[in-house]
Amino acid sequence: MMTTNKNQVNVFREPGILHPTLLVGWETQDVGNVGKEVINYIQEQCGGEEVAELDPMGFFAFEGAIFKDNLIQIPHSKFKECTEEKLLMFSSDEPMYEKYSFLTTVLDFCVEQYGVGSLYTFNGSPTPMAHTEERNMFLVFNRETLREEFPENEYIEHISWEGPPAMSTYLLWAALKKGISGITVWVEVPFYLSSVKDPLAVKCVLSFLDEHLNLGINLQQLDEEIDRQEELLLELTEANPEVREMLEKLEREEELEENEQIFLSKAVYDYLQKNNS
Repeated sequence: MMTTNKNQVNVFREPGILHPTLLVGWETQDVGNVGKEVINYIQEQCGGEEVAELDPMGFFAFEGAIFKDNLIQIPHSKFKECTEEKLLMFSSDEPMYEKYSFLTTVLDFCVEQYGVGSLYTFNGSPTPMAHTEERNMFLVFNRETLREEFPENEYIEHISWEGPPAMSTYLLWAALKKGISGITVWVEVPFYLSSVKDPLAVKCVLSFLDEHLNLGINLQQLDEEIDRQEELLLELTEANPEVREMLEKLEREEELEENEQIFLSKAVYDYLQKNNS
């Protein structure tokens, strides 16, 4: 293993590809598990191998500890390589400190070692919608020319928005300074699925990437997960009249009160966790 003091990246082996497309998935505040599951699915389908890891010191807090299922949770930032598909994938928790330095470190490694010139990152966006509805995607670019390459259609929109920037937005800014073309994909996730995996949202992003990067991935496993989740949610609505009433209101595009949103989110989370274990 080689450690470069310049950029805090522990490199496990030399690059096996040049000029790959970079895919970035954030696992902190990961709505619908979109960031994590897109990367995992591609890795499983394409046989991706871990090639490097970013040293977390200076970017994450270590004054406390987080445990899950009796295991300590350590911040991670890993690079994985899919040779045949010419992909370099980066999955990471979002840094707590020195965000610009973190992103610069990541991008410098990708450019200097791999010659990366383009990237995609993806996020779930909590939406007041029912899970029975189609998921729309919203694209954000860091170059004007990309708007022409990715025109709007029935399920894809270009958005205008003002507010606090997400980590993916910071990434697009930093990438532009490095000469990297960048696209952020935001996919709708029913708000009550924010804390669990939304396989339909994950499939939407994977289908988009497959179409534009010619990955040739098989989505059958996701189709099965979608069917399973729909069956479970149907069972829940049949067993719980309150849940059914709230979902029907969402299907009619009616707003839920805050207490109704909390009730629905907890009921769905508890039921899916219990029946998917």
